[in-house]
Amino acid sequence: MHTAEPYLAVWAQEPGEAATLHLARYIDDFGWTFSRDDRYHREVRAWLRTGVPAGRLEAAFLATDDPDAAGWFGQALEQLEFLTA
Repeated sequence: MHTAEPYLAVWAQEPGEAATLHLARYIDDFGWTFSRDDRYHREVRAWLRTGVPAGRLEAAFLATDDPDAAGWFGQALEQLEFLTA
């Protein structure tokens, strides 16, 4: 049986702004399919609720000098509030 959890765990440990930008874009895209109720979406929703993605995005938002990256991080944080409510 396939699971997304190992990939999400690796992603959470991947250092650098590039990985965090991918995370921000992923969260933005995930919002379009959030209501689906399959195993993949349940696993991702559970992972988003751990606080790990939010903590990473907040740290990146505060650390970046790139206004475009800051915009992506901020947007993803807003989307996370909706997705994890």
